[in-house]
Amino acid sequence: PVPTAVFSNHTGFAAFACQDLTAFLPSYLEQWKQLNLTFDGVLCGFLGQAEQILSVSSFLSDQKSRGCQTILVDPVMGDHGKPYRTITPKHCQKLRSLIPLADIITPNITEACLLTDTLWKDGFWNESELSELCQRLHKLGPSKIVITGLPCLIHGKEGFENYLSCREPFSQRACLTPSAGPSRHGTGDIFASILMADALNGVDFSVSVQKAADFISKCISASNALHPVVAIYSSFLQRAYDQILHDVCLQNVPVIFAIDRAGLVGSDGETHQGIFDLSFLSSIPNMHIMAPKNKWELSDMMKFAYDFKGPIAIRY
Repeated sequence: PVPTAVFSNHTGFAAFACQDLTAFLPSYLEQWKQLNLTFDGVLCGFLGQAEQILSVSSFLSDQKSRGCQTILVDPVMGDHGKPYRTITPKHCQKLRSLIPLADIITPNITEACLLTDTLWKDGFWNESELSELCQRLHKLGPSKIVITGLPCLIHGKEGFENYLSCREPFSQRACLTPSAGPSRHGTGDIFASILMADALNGVDFSVSVQKAADFISKCISASNALHPVVAIYSSFLQRAYDQILHDVCLQNVPVIFAIDRAGLVGSDGETHQGIFDLSFLSSIPNMHIMAPKNKWELSDMMKFAYDFKGPIAIRY
């Protein structure tokens, strides 16, 4: 991996911390060049700073000259018709310079519009519009394109369309996948990774696109069916305060916290006295707290918590 930045969490959340590694990138890649490292394939994803693109472009050009079979660029820039908060017009313009080096690109519809200066529109895109958009993208260089995550209707129900286009031999088609639930951060990374692996293994592009979409749909379905139970000592839970706040409670995710050693616990020692969880959990939005007096109440509370649509803690 080539680290370009380290994030505390996805930028889709209300707040995040980021350590930019732009200054480190040239020396990092130079070491690989000196070691004469070559790769069968390179997948380029999120680039947090426009200044990183020159270093990445030089690296991709070098790998291509050394015989790299496949370069896949996922031009992460925005969604829902707008660039992400960290993406500037200068960034979009520079990122466009990577596209001629790519064999495969996987933009969403917003990113496809940004790359081609096409006016974005909300709602459904017909096949003629998508075909024309792909032709504009082909002119930038890549031989294979998939425009990802387009909303569509499948037999009257919500679904997603991934529109793919191959230049040689020329073919265009839509891969349809029923909606499995609300969108999840990071699914684009999984999608691009599957395409990259399949490209190196000679899998047909359309087969690969459908496989990636079906796999993500199954992952989302499985995630929606899960109801996590976190069984943990009260004193250890203190270390996870930030995750409880940002990753669970602010999103109102249904997670059960089964908190053992809650309260004074005698001979377990001073580091295991669970005397703070009630105070800090009570201050977090959407958190609900219960404390049973015996095993029968504990059993009833677990059953109640499993059906509860939000974060809930049981202290015992």
